Amino acid sequence: MARFYHQGKFDSDSRTPPFELEVLEGALTVAVGRLDAEMAGVTERVSALLTKLPGDITPVNLEELRRVKQALGEVGAPVAIYAFEKEHAMAVGVLQMSTADIRGVNKGIGVENMHHLNDGLWKMPNLS
Repeated sequence: MARFYHQGKFDSDSRTPPFELEVLEGALTVAVGRLDAEMAGVTERVSALLTKLPGDITPVNLEELRRVKQALGEVGAPVAIYAFEKEHAMAVGVLQMSTADIRGVNKGIGVENMHHLNDGLWKMPNLS
């Protein structure tokens, strides 16, 4: 069972989605498991970086630090997916990897889709 909470007009400058979706705990377990796997990879990178950085401050190490910080800020962030030159989002979801990894790796699940046009939530009758 899911509950839909509309929060009004979506602000494109905001990092909050236009709605909240309350789901059963089982669905959250799957999502958290994926985030745990992503965080394990980030933790390895941070650990290696913290070992190197104090004694070896180089442009390469500082760039790696910037990438790790970017990944930490993006993983789990809500995103809206737009078709070219369209006003409204065709889907919303949660980032499963950093945008840098999406561009660089170009493989795997970059965004976990939570809602898209014409799905069950879209077809749900107006409850007001």
